[in-house]
Amino acid sequence: MSFYPATYIPMDASASDRVNLIVDNFLTPKLVRFRQIEVNDESLMLDHDRETWLFAWGNILQAAPLRITRAGERIAVDDISVDYEYGTVTFDDVEAGIFTSNSENIEVYGPDGRPLVEVTASYAFDYFPVNVLEGFLRSACNIVNSAGDSASPTSYSLEKCPEYWHGVLTDLAFAMCMERLLLDYDLWKGRLIFALGADMILEGMGGDIVGQLTTLKQNAEQRAYKTIDNKTFKSGGRVLAYPTNNYYRAISTIGMSGQRQMGGRLRGWKINRLGR
Repeated sequence: MSFYPATYIPMDASASDRVNLIVDNFLTPKLVRFRQIEVNDESLMLDHDRETWLFAWGNILQAAPLRITRAGERIAVDDISVDYEYGTVTFDDVEAGIFTSNSENIEVYGPDGRPLVEVTASYAFDYFPVNVLEGFLRSACNIVNSAGDSASPTSYSLEKCPEYWHGVLTDLAFAMCMERLLLDYDLWKGRLIFALGADMILEGMGGDIVGQLTTLKQNAEQRAYKTIDNKTFKSGGRVLAYPTNNYYRAISTIGMSGQRQMGGRLRGWKINRLGR
């Protein structure tokens, strides 16, 4: 598997070649800081099954270093089972809530189910995994299909759309990424990413972040819709001349018998290069 330069972000991670092309070449360079976010010494939470420990984030980068510490002891990766997508870990040496360390039996949780040991983890995760970005790109393609004041709706799939759509699709997907960041930020979930504490939020220090994300979102949307509104965008740089009266008379005429006749020469309907 190949990785984006100087990161642990996987490339060619989608089954769609078109998705890989846009994500790896256009979106990841814009989102690289969010696609590899490092977390250090996070305290994991014991799940209700009393066996599984939960990371705060899923979509953990498998190639990135993973450090697990339990009761102050470093645990080898070979001795644990990690679900990288959902962000969970279980310890292979725990039986009936007890593990052995230095010839001593240690209970994982007490009678009330609360953990008696601390488990911490240092890892890196992808805030915008490929499946999320692919969903944004397919949504953007549907938007372009139906957008444009003077253009007819189209029905391109992401795999079949023209290559010159890539820039617009990238901008629309990027705007959706910023929208997700803003939503998660407002719901407090995403504030870990920005290393902001509750006291900093109360002091109003998070306003600049919201403003910057909003500006990035609006700039991307404006670029995309300005391009879409160009009447030649969907026609690939070509403009169709309006049908003339001669055209309508040629394809639909009334004969002496009063019956509609079809046929004749077509005049006035041809493809013109823009600017010619």
